[in-house]
Amino acid sequence: MRTRFAVLSLSLALVVAPGGTPSAQEANTIRVGVNLTTSDADPWYAADTGIFTKLGLNVDIQTLTGGAAIASAVASGALDVGVSNMLSLGNAVAHGIPIKIIAPGFLYDSAAPLSRVMVGPNSPIQTAKDLNGKTVCGISVGGMDQLAMYAWIDKNGGDSSSVKFVELTAASQIEGIESGRVAACTVGEPYASDALSSKRLRPIGATYDAVAPSFMMVGYFAGNDWIAKNPTLARKFYQAMGEASTWAAAHPEEAAAIDRKYMKANITRVHEKPSRVLAPELVQPVLDGAARYKLIPRVVNGSELLWSGATGR
Repeated sequence: MRTRFAVLSLSLALVVAPGGTPSAQEANTIRVGVNLTTSDADPWYAADTGIFTKLGLNVDIQTLTGGAAIASAVASGALDVGVSNMLSLGNAVAHGIPIKIIAPGFLYDSAAPLSRVMVGPNSPIQTAKDLNGKTVCGISVGGMDQLAMYAWIDKNGGDSSSVKFVELTAASQIEGIESGRVAACTVGEPYASDALSSKRLRPIGATYDAVAPSFMMVGYFAGNDWIAKNPTLARKFYQAMGEASTWAAAHPEEAAAIDRKYMKANITRVHEKPSRVLAPELVQPVLDGAARYKLIPRVVNGSELLWSGATGR
């Protein structure tokens, strides 16, 4: 379970290896870990458009595979800042891990859903109720896909307690459905668009709409010790991510070209939502849903996750 592994990694290492090396602090360098997904692309936009340079930041963007790897790297001090989804971060805080979100990440917007419940083109499954008793999948057990799938099934007339949720990598989900191993998956971009254009899969719903019409899917986090030692760097990073998301929203085709450059995927237009803020109400739907489905051990208040010093107030 990746979410649990990430929490354990942070728990073991953040206490014994507080973040921030002297060289990073002196050189205005921030080492940032991302996944190669569209929701983690803001650092690439900031780098390629010169936003980081304008703000006097030297940002070393490192690509890792999976939130657990990023969490481990932040925990060990190999990275200063990482990106992770709200459920994993809420789980970490619920377990007493000393981290805060220093900059908002990708905002989900129901007007441009990036993940869908998808089935085979000839599948008899048409509704959430048809999934009762079936095996469904997402990219991580105990993660955001499981939360969204359960919430979507229950909200649309099905019974999430009757389904079996399994983990498949994003690249293997189409094959999993085609082979009959799973009946449906929460499929994200760019795989959803590829599956639709090739007609290998058929959508039956927008999974994440069941969580909330708009909410923060991911956030950029750091250890409390690193933040305390580097508040100016943290504030500049917050500013850079805001400018990057605003630029991408205004230049969706140019941003997609940057995505293609790094992700080698068929992305023609990004769906950014600008004017991001570190607001508790944007993370609370995920935290409440995660607690309801027992994916985190307790209800976490959104303000517990967010760094209050991002704007310098």
